[in-house]
Amino acid sequence: MRLLQVLELRGRQAAETSMETYERAVLLSFAEYTDNFRHVQEFLSFCEVLEGRLESLDAATREMVLSEVNGVKMRCYAAMLKAMGAYLTHMDRRGMVNFFAQAVFLNQLDALSFFREQVLPEIPASLVPDYLPGLQQEVEAKLRKLLDRCVDLPDFRFEN
Repeated sequence: MRLLQVLELRGRQAAETSMETYERAVLLSFAEYTDNFRHVQEFLSFCEVLEGRLESLDAATREMVLSEVNGVKMRCYAAMLKAMGAYLTHMDRRGMVNFFAQAVFLNQLDALSFFREQVLPEIPASLVPDYLPGLQQEVEAKLRKLLDRCVDLPDFRFEN
């Protein structure tokens, strides 16, 4: 029960972070956006740790707790995708993209791909919102578009 209480509290905090990003997308700095993404990503990692701790529970209890963990995880992940979509849309309208954003976008694209390929298949389809696959594709496409626009500086270290 304590694990579920902590999960619910941390899930609420992660969802609030995503809601703030979504509502303030046009006002947030890039640093705030990346901090908010990291906060939700840490929560999703916390969920993975929790799932690992469920091995010692009896099957009925494990399934009940796992269902709760997956439900909270999906709510937070969906909220994060919505927030990312709002912020990335705003960033796309701004024009030039900072070179240092490239590393952040690559990390985020990797995290989303991992979730899509490794985590989502393990979650019961009934817990995955119908709109989530489309939203995931949309956000990944926005990240790729912004990656293409990152101002790249030539690396002269290896030239003769």
